Amino acid sequence: MPKRKEINKVLVIGSGPIVIGQAAEFDYAGTQACLALKEEGCEVILCNSNPATIMTDTSIADKVYMEPLTLEYVARIIRYERPDAILPGIGGQTGLNLAVQLEKKGVLAECGTELLGTKSSSIEKAEDRELFKELCEELGEPVLPSETAHNIDEGLAAARRIGFPVVLRPAFTLGGTGGGFAENEEEFLSLMKNALALSPVQEVLIEKSVKGFKEIEYEVMRDKNDTAVTICNMENIDPVGIHTGDSIVVCPSQTLTNKEYHMLRDSALRVIRALEIEGGCNVQFALDPASFQYYLIEVNPRVSRSSALASKASGYPIARVSAKIGIGMTLDEIMLANTPACFEPALDYVVTKMPRFPFDKFADANNTLSTQMKATGEVMSVGRTMEESLLKAVRALETGHFHLYDPKFDRMEKEDLLQYIHEGRDDRIFAIAKLLRDGTEKKDSWKSETEKKKPGEKETENKETENKEKETGLEKETEKGNGYEIENKTKDEAVKEIFKRTGIDPLFIRVFRRIVEEEEHLRQNPGDTEELWIAKRMGFSDRAVSVLWNMTEEQVFSYRQEKKIVPVYKMIDTCASEFESYVPYFYSTYEEENEALPVGDSENRGVGAKYRERNFREKNFSGSSLRKIIVLGSGPIRIGQGVEFDYSTVHAVQTIRRAGYEAIIINNNPETVSTDYTCSDKLYFEPLTVEDVMNVIAMEKPGGIIATLGGQTAINLAEPLHKRGVRIIGTDCDAIERAENRDCFEKLLEELEIPQPKGHAVTSVEAGIRAAAEIGYPVLVRPSFVLGGRAMQIVGKEEELYEYLQTAVEIDADKPVLVDKYIRGKEVEVDAVCDGVDVFAPGIMELVERTGVHSGDSISVYPPYSLSSSVRNLILDYTKRLGLGIGIRGLFNIQFIVDRDDRVYIIEVNPRSSRTVPFLSKATGWSLADIATLVSLGVSLREQGITQEAVGTWKRADFTAAASFRNIPASTCQENLPGANSHYPKKFVSFTGQGVFPGRPVLSAIYPREKERCYVKVPAFSFSKLLGMDAYLSPEMKSTGEAIGYDRKLHRAMYKAMIASGVRLRSYGTVVVSVADEDKLETIPLIRRFYDMGFNIEASTLTGEYLEEAGIRTRIRRKPSEGSEEILDIIRTGFVSYVINTRAILSGVHYGDGIRIRTCAAQNNVPMLTSLDTVRMLLDVLEEMTMGISTIDAV
Repeated sequence: MPKRKEINKVLVIGSGPIVIGQAAEFDYAGTQACLALKEEGCEVILCNSNPATIMTDTSIADKVYMEPLTLEYVARIIRYERPDAILPGIGGQTGLNLAVQLEKKGVLAECGTELLGTKSSSIEKAEDRELFKELCEELGEPVLPSETAHNIDEGLAAARRIGFPVVLRPAFTLGGTGGGFAENEEEFLSLMKNALALSPVQEVLIEKSVKGFKEIEYEVMRDKNDTAVTICNMENIDPVGIHTGDSIVVCPSQTLTNKEYHMLRDSALRVIRALEIEGGCNVQFALDPASFQYYLIEVNPRVSRSSALASKASGYPIARVSAKIGIGMTLDEIMLANTPACFEPALDYVVTKMPRFPFDKFADANNTLSTQMKATGEVMSVGRTMEESLLKAVRALETGHFHLYDPKFDRMEKEDLLQYIHEGRDDRIFAIAKLLRDGTEKKDSWKSETEKKKPGEKETENKETENKEKETGLEKETEKGNGYEIENKTKDEAVKEIFKRTGIDPLFIRVFRRIVEEEEHLRQNPGDTEELWIAKRMGFSDRAVSVLWNMTEEQVFSYRQEKKIVPVYKMIDTCASEFESYVPYFYSTYEEENEALPVGDSENRGVGAKYRERNFREKNFSGSSLRKIIVLGSGPIRIGQGVEFDYSTVHAVQTIRRAGYEAIIINNNPETVSTDYTCSDKLYFEPLTVEDVMNVIAMEKPGGIIATLGGQTAINLAEPLHKRGVRIIGTDCDAIERAENRDCFEKLLEELEIPQPKGHAVTSVEAGIRAAAEIGYPVLVRPSFVLGGRAMQIVGKEEELYEYLQTAVEIDADKPVLVDKYIRGKEVEVDAVCDGVDVFAPGIMELVERTGVHSGDSISVYPPYSLSSSVRNLILDYTKRLGLGIGIRGLFNIQFIVDRDDRVYIIEVNPRSSRTVPFLSKATGWSLADIATLVSLGVSLREQGITQEAVGTWKRADFTAAASFRNIPASTCQENLPGANSHYPKKFVSFTGQGVFPGRPVLSAIYPREKERCYVKVPAFSFSKLLGMDAYLSPEMKSTGEAIGYDRKLHRAMYKAMIASGVRLRSYGTVVVSVADEDKLETIPLIRRFYDMGFNIEASTLTGEYLEEAGIRTRIRRKPSEGSEEILDIIRTGFVSYVINTRAILSGVHYGDGIRIRTCAAQNNVPMLTSLDTVRMLLDVLEEMTMGISTIDAV
């Protein structure tokens, strides 16, 4: 039936800042849901505190509140807006928990607001472990023996009754937070305390462990008519015991028999019907590999991380359909491409998801995987075979791996490797490959029938495995799938041993083995065309082949082109070409039929070509005659390169399409909005490597590519692509080199008369030691061409520098290390757009923390709150000089230092989009990514209506009407499209003119009138998930996300941003203090302010004595180095409000006690402050704020 007429106004709750376990997949889901509701005529109100998201754009919802996702703030929004309903299942665990709280507190009943889709009683049954267990028992569905506990004594008694080992699952948490396996009582007690602390309802399920069972997931959908469908099923390569977010996942399942598949599918549908869930739902199972016994692990009655993967894997938009079901529509009424939503997708390809971990940045963090998620992001790849899909995923991760090989395992002995994979480390797959390599017989006899196929031969149809011997999974098992037929014998000791140590199904181990065996075939047949064809069909990269053939990657690429060994592109269309449909969503493979050929190319156009041509004509496209632009995405989310870059990518694509071009995206992240095929004219789900991008370019023949919006991932591809003849649109390779090459940049700054901290680029350890001695300690050291401050460090003495240069980075002529004088001062950041004549800087951001803390981990404030007019003028002066001098044509980012004498220094210039672009765009109202994209297409700032005279008087709404793509004809863009080598003079006749602010005359960037409201960006951290990582804020970035707060008063905006980021603010309690000697004097007035507010002060021995001498009553607690854990014990009690801990920077002395204090605070969810600047701002906030909450306001 059609949409319910009484539902006209809907509140959508987002998921807040990105943390491990809840990432960009909810931006994708929220964006889809909001647009789907607007499609059906609903007024959409959005509440989300993450400024880096597309869903918080004012074009997505009718009204956007970027307010904290707390009960108090959301209740206020509901009372003000009076929505007819709330959509609870789109904002992850955060949104779901909030919706349930709002109903329990009576807010929804008070305002006449209902929950859409799944009712709160159903949500509670799915989320509450005890209620879920009771439901499963009623249905006759097998569940693990379990008991619920609300305190440690209850839990221990339950664990003894169930019997060890057990698994702990806190209620209402995300990403497995607080959970884990306990083999004995000692492990249990440690885990139980943390689990109770992290569960919002202090409830923990103690469950019998089935570690080693297969983990299978089903994504299902149901409407109010009780029509239920399975979208797809997914199989974790890793067994139960490793969180599904950290596991390699394949879709569809590869090892299930037909009986197992339907047994679990029927169970999933029974559960969703019993819960009466309306919308999408994720059901997880544990399946015994030696029998047909299974157990229900959990049900997520909402859109989840797996939903995003299932949507991208199948082409079925789960969030969109869920939203429409929520307002009363049924599956048969909702159309997807050319089929209704009640049709179950069919997949004729293999999808592999691989998680992206942060351990390349944090070597000290514990990389052993368990039930608590540690991955920051993920990649997805698509192939026709399991091998092809897996190898594409490996190189998409951007961890330096181009194949199933890691040199770090070369020297490890067999027993060490077996122990390594048994422990379940993040890179275990490469250790498994090494074990198989060592056990592979060097012979050429094995080849599958599919692999022997030459170009032009027809592929035989795959056969489905119906039966499987279930005794051990190893005894004379026959695999028939993906074109392979191999009889496995019991003599295969390597497979047996790996299966025993990891629990990974033998089928997957044999997939790894086939890859390893093909390496040997290639090595023995250099230059063999047939062998190259086989390897490419298995997903081998040109670089992998080049190593095995002792050639360069470019030679392999040229050889392929010569022999016409090139990929074709297949379409993901939800129905495996069973019905006519067109979904412009493609993946590469080495077969015959190309489904992505331009309209008008009659050769090899494939199934559905007529329908696709009609579809193109309906959209007024002209096929291959239309100018095309490729935008490179940013790949997997990681610390330092998050969803902020996807924001810029999506805006660029929208602008390109409005300007009359065909916009094409290449990306591989299933969580993001940019990989929603409706976002662009064509989407290629491919690794972001030179080879894979060049393959798409060869197919599409675009007018050029934009490489400055996808972070360091995209910009690193610009030069190699340019060398292969690809046109770079916008900022060209010469400009990128001038900004990122240290020598070039220093010469440019000298010409432009812009100061920077004294420093050198060094290519050896000895040169680094000499440079630091000349500059003077402390120095800031970092590798060049990195993002997120990776391996960046402040070094206080020679011994530290020597250790850094020897162990932390690779240093040689191709990879210089930068050694700069560390200057203590304020850090300031600017995002700007340059068109070659003018520079537009919509805002200046001042960072709260002084230099030494990475800008991504600092609190940012717009407009600046303490910079003088002369400093602002100078910053705008330098911004214009640098934009024109470097030759930027689009976005760029500059970081400055302002010292105590108001001298301004340049830290660095990034000739690309930055992580602050979304925040600044939303704070100022100027859409930087849109403006920069038009500049890249040849539309100047003046042609967009951006001049100093205009922006000084325009309001944001005026800009939207006047410059938001003011019917600029496509011909204008095409005529002005800059060439590949365009850049601008570095010399200027004069730097005179009147500044924007009163003060010295300057050649100023265009700078609009500053907003009256204050906007604050506060980082969000995931320290509790990454045990072993030092939580001290340093030049290396550690935050995973961000939250925004805004108000007319700075401290109110700061308060909102802090609580939105997850900081638990208290105006009472205990403050624990342990600071470095060099900080003690500065600490005294700050701690006195806490004391005057009524806080109890507890401190380490030396800090406490210092505070007592200053007249502050302090209780002294001893540290571990003094033979006691008193200071740690007080943090563990739960009564501590804040921990203040700093370490010595200037002296270079770091103590182990500090790391233990910081780790203890992170594990116990106690706010930890490692910068005295943050402490000062926190005190200002606490003194300003009353017990009530501040104002709310839409954007």
